[in-house]
Amino acid sequence: MPFFDPSHFAINVLTIPTAMTGMAMLGFGVWILAVNRYDRLHRDFFVLCCFLACWLLSQALAFSALRPQEAVPLGRVIWALVLFIAPATFALNTSILGYKELRERVAPILFIVALIFLPTVATNWFISDSWIDVYSYALVPRCEPLNLAYLVIFMTTFTSLLVLHYRRLKNPILPPRDRGIYRLVFAATVVGALGLCDWLQCVGIPIPPVGFIFIIIWISLFAYAIFRYQLFQLTLTIAGPTIIEALPGALFVVNTGGEIVITNPGAQTMTGQTGLALLGRNIRDFLPAAAETLECAPLDLKSGSCALDGRETSLKVAGGKETPVSLSARVIRRPDGVPDGIIYIAIEVSRLKEQIALVESQKVELVKVVEEMRRTQKLLIGRENRMVELKKEIGTLKGDGTKPPTA
Repeated sequence: MPFFDPSHFAINVLTIPTAMTGMAMLGFGVWILAVNRYDRLHRDFFVLCCFLACWLLSQALAFSALRPQEAVPLGRVIWALVLFIAPATFALNTSILGYKELRERVAPILFIVALIFLPTVATNWFISDSWIDVYSYALVPRCEPLNLAYLVIFMTTFTSLLVLHYRRLKNPILPPRDRGIYRLVFAATVVGALGLCDWLQCVGIPIPPVGFIFIIIWISLFAYAIFRYQLFQLTLTIAGPTIIEALPGALFVVNTGGEIVITNPGAQTMTGQTGLALLGRNIRDFLPAAAETLECAPLDLKSGSCALDGRETSLKVAGGKETPVSLSARVIRRPDGVPDGIIYIAIEVSRLKEQIALVESQKVELVKVVEEMRRTQKLLIGRENRMVELKKEIGTLKGDGTKPPTA
């Protein structure tokens, strides 16, 4: 018997909308990828759309199966694709939220977990050969222990995403544009999690297979975010980690209590501490001069009197040693103007002196070049003036009619 026999399938009320949603989603993902195939955010969205589209198209065929014998192979394909929806969703959402390190560490692990479960889809430990006839037009697979085990991983992934979105939305200094994007993506993630209702059918709960409806809403919210807020354009949140890494010198961002919450590789190199070791430490342990700004910050509502610009002080490093640095500081404010933290940038004085010496040497070279250009200009001008004089003399000689003597 061939794998696919059209006579064993019939179009019903669930086949058409499910298939149309899958094809629309695949086209949407291809369009986003075509805009910029080199950007990670575009690629993550395309990968998610591919898995969702393939799942929906396979589900549409399964819905149209007349007997469980024809639906079982398609059902296994469906669940093989569903395994990768959770890691793809995690990768996309963490990219949007700007959690670069979290995405690079956790998303590959989730994909590996999905690959580990993948061979089990072909066994009755994941999907039973006996299907549930929920309605006269819908056959759904019966979940077995391994399927339910992966359901826990699926739910944990979506729950962690909701927590990450909530934490990002709680940031009081979040730009309005980014806040609007995160609200929409948070709502889309909630709706996407509601698609888990399809699992209820697999345990015998008679609920209509309407997960594709939540997928439509999910992608519609993403589409609105794309057109309303230009979702896939570069934002400060996305570019922030790269900006922090590229900053010269040591960067310390602290809360009003002085606890370090953000650092950069420069700070780790200068202090001899790892990033995790620095987080939570008090800035006074490394920059005693920071005590002044920490005391001043709660009173600095509008004036900016707590700002520092190039103050020479010392930074404590490993071994109890101190390194001379040039310290700059600014108060971080909430939208209402209330101070919420302080940012410090410390650059080694020796490095500054090297840069100053380099600038001075370049300045000397530039002065020499300018003087050389001036001398060249004078020579050219003198030559031009001499040519003008010669032309005048030639014209005078021609005008008086004097002829040279003949022999």
